[in-house]
Parts: sequence; C-alpha cells; structure tokens
Amino acid sequence: MYLYQQIRHFSNLKKKQLSELTNRVNKIVKNSSTVQKCIADFPVIEKYLNERFPNVDISDVKIYLAESYCMKKYGFKDCGGCYIDYLKCILAKTRIVTMSGAAKGRFEKLMKRHAAKLDVEDVIVHEMIHAVSAAANRGGAKRFNFEEEEFVYTNSVDFYKEKGMQEQEIVDSVFLPFCVYDIVQNRSELLKMCTKQRIIASKDFMNTHASILVPLIVEKSRKMGLHMIELHKKYGCRLLVVEPPTNDTSKRFSSIDFDC
Repeated sequence: MYLYQQIRHFSNLKKKQLSELTNRVNKIVKNSSTVQKCIADFPVIEKYLNERFPNVDISDVKIYLAESYCMKKYGFKDCGGCYIDYLKCILAKTRIVTMSGAAKGRFEKLMKRHAAKLDVEDVIVHEMIHAVSAAANRGGAKRFNFEEEEFVYTNSVDFYKEKGMQEQEIVDSVFLPFCVYDIVQNRSELLKMCTKQRIIASKDFMNTHASILVPLIVEKSRKMGLHMIELHKKYGCRLLVVEPPTNDTSKRFSSIDFDC
C-alpha cells in the first residue's frame, strides 16, 4: 500500500510539474512578440535533417521564436532554446547571447571571453535533432543527459561543415559551452587539474585560481570536442545507449542499432 501511495504521489507531482510547464510555455506562445514557425521555414535545416534522418518525421514540431525578456519572465532565462517533447514544440530566443549578464566572479569573467557566438539557426538545428532523437524513441540515451547531448552535437557537425566551417571552428563556435560545462561539473576532473597545478581545492578556489584554471579548462574542452568528432567519424551517428555510461567514451558508440 505504501508503494502504491509513493507511486501515486510522484505521479501527481509529475502532473503538477507538467501543468506548470505547460502554463509557462502557453504564456510565451501567446505573447504578442512571439512568432510561430515550422521546419519548412528553415529550408537548409529541413534538407539536412531529411537527408540525415529520412525515416524520422518531425514535420509536426512547432517552433516559437520569442524575445529574451519573455523567455526570462517565464523561467527560461538561461537557455537559448529548448525542445519540449510532450508539447512537440521548440522555444528559441530571437537573439542568442551565451553567458549573458554580469559575471559573478573572476572565473565567469575570464570564461566569458570564450563564450560561443550562436544564432537562431544554430539553436533550431540543435533542438530539431533532439526532436529526431525523441521521435526515433532513443529511450536508453535519453536517460543520460551527456549521451543525448553528445548525440545532438555530433549529428550537427556535417551541417556546419556544409556551411564551410572547419572542425576546430565548429568546436570553438558550437561545442565549447557543452564541453566546458561537462568538465566543470566533473569534480574529479577539476581535482586532477588542481593537483597537477598544486592548487588546493578550498572555498572559492575557482575564482581564486581562475587565471590558471580557465585556460586549462578551455584547452581540455577543445580537445574533448575534437575527440567527440573523431569518435563520431569512426563509429557513426546512430548511437543507442543500452547501459549506463562508463569512463570509456568509445563504449558509448559501440552499439549501433539505429538505422534512420
């Protein structure tokens, strides 16, 4: 009986969260400054996705371009865009500024120098590949945020190459925020850096030693981005995760069972 009550509690909690999210999205959608689009309004992206994933239909996904103030007002301040699967819609800011706002410390101030320069098209292709992933029911990968993002980023590489961008440029302009975030969130990786530099990981050490840590993190992020592209070229785009991620990155590409 207790288990049933727990299940019911979490079910009700999820319904409440979804209801609140739906209300916030609807307020953005109905705002007078918001413009509705569809994938056909982005023919270059539509062509790329149709050729890459010919058996996945995402034509029903609605795209809403919203002003930054509107996204911020309704709880989407820190994202340039997002795909909401159960509503089959994408929210995207009309103007994308990564690491916007005043830096909270020296670490953020130095990191802002490496902020990616994105436009609306970058956000749309990224979120549309999330929609592809959901439509293809890549259930295993969706449980692990890193693998889902890795799938999306690597499957956008050829899109940028068709625009004439080189791999290093793609990493610096598109991949870097994701790779930096992954490294910064990996405490063991940060501790290794600190140990090599003889830095004591005390309170506020990120700001205290920002001039040392930021270049190291950016360099490692660039290497990580290039490594992702190399693995993508070696193992292919059709990633299906069937078990929790391991430290061996190549294992995330070892199960190819997704023929789009």
